[in-house]
Amino acid sequence: MPRRLPSPALVVASLALAVALGGTTYAATALPKNSVGAKQLKSGSVGTVKLAKGSVTSRQIKDHTIVAADLAKNAYPALPGKVASAGHADTAGRADALPGSITPLWHVYFDSAKGVAPRTDANDLPADIVGNAQIYSLSNYYRENYSISQVREQLFHGVDPVYPPDDLSGRVELVSYRPIEEPGGLTGSRVVANINLADDGSAKWLTVDGSVLFDDRTGRIFALTMECTSQCYLQNRSMADQIAASWKVNKK
Repeated sequence: MPRRLPSPALVVASLALAVALGGTTYAATALPKNSVGAKQLKSGSVGTVKLAKGSVTSRQIKDHTIVAADLAKNAYPALPGKVASAGHADTAGRADALPGSITPLWHVYFDSAKGVAPRTDANDLPADIVGNAQIYSLSNYYRENYSISQVREQLFHGVDPVYPPDDLSGRVELVSYRPIEEPGGLTGSRVVANINLADDGSAKWLTVDGSVLFDDRTGRIFALTMECTSQCYLQNRSMADQIAASWKVNKK
């Protein structure tokens, strides 16, 4: 008997995405103990504030992977040898650089597999819908050059499917594009695209469904992505449509 997928409403409810546009408070449902392991964590999704004190020691850090620029200034006096006392060692007395242009604020992973790990196909692509809801903050100086296209490149495995480069012709197929305008000045788009991840001429098709909203007032990006094999997406497209339609960024 085929497994029944949870309803779109249940998937969206599991996100419990409540965003305060003027603050940094976000709500998400609690997960069962030990239900999230290394396999469920996306690279970069765990920040330092989520690490227990003493959970990372020198034993877990590979030699030569930390440079002076990675250290807090108040850590320098405790280091052996000669280290510049003002600013980071590699700034040579120059003023500190501005923080990174895009800062992740919030991230939650979800999938449509009920009670079990999502399935994968022979190419190790997800055979159940898997997704991410994410919030980023743009620095003030970066907003001048910001574009939705750059964000889509991050969500669609390094390529904007709306404007794919010529050298990827035949490997990127735009399925649908819909601009989005929400109350409160939120603008963006929902894009669905087929992407062949194989670069050797074989077929390794993944369908990615990405919705991006930008709040020009706060400089925040809200992104919802869902993906699975192209066959999986065809079978579950109505569910993906309902999830995307019910995804909202709400004022508190």
